[in-house]
Amino acid sequence: GVKFNYGTQRRYAALYRDARAMIERGDIGEVQAVVANCGISVAQWGHTHAADMMLFFALDSEAEFAQGTVQAEAADWEGDRLTIDPRISNGYVKFKNGIHSYLVGTPGWEFEISGTEGQLRTLSNGMGYSLRQKDEHGELRPVAAPEAVIESGTLRGMEDIVRAIDEDGDTQGNLTLACRSQELIFAIVESHRQGGARVALPLENRALSIAPDHY
Repeated sequence: GVKFNYGTQRRYAALYRDARAMIERGDIGEVQAVVANCGISVAQWGHTHAADMMLFFALDSEAEFAQGTVQAEAADWEGDRLTIDPRISNGYVKFKNGIHSYLVGTPGWEFEISGTEGQLRTLSNGMGYSLRQKDEHGELRPVAAPEAVIESGTLRGMEDIVRAIDEDGDTQGNLTLACRSQELIFAIVESHRQGGARVALPLENRALSIAPDHY
């Protein structure tokens, strides 16, 4: 069959995959929250990447619901079609595995993952990370982390497709994950249209679209 990878390149890069491995082996305990410090950006450009990292660091769990605020007015809608690509000011996602994830307007493209025993943060749009763990008093203290590997996520994503073809296996950004990631964006937009209400996932309104004329 066809092998597919979603074009959100961070999830394929070693720095982010190494950070995910640190989380999965329990370096920060049980994950409680993810904060995406990604600034205010449009839904179907910048924040497709932010939403995918929120999903990635929530261990690719299904989401329970989402809420958020975008920069769109009632006049920008034609039925269920949003005629602009709205800038997202903030978003919140509750994942079914219990992890809380927040998209905030702070710039920097840094992702902070907090757990019961520590905190991991990627730095400067993938140039490194910091790791803190609780000491005997429960205070967070800096500890040494594995060396950060800087590489092209785009190249790694393409290599992953080749691997999946050769092995007839699954990809790291398959269609299921791509749809799950996109639905976070649409749920945040729909939440704004409903006055900030929780929007359950998967989306009930399958007619919703973000489709500016110039796209």
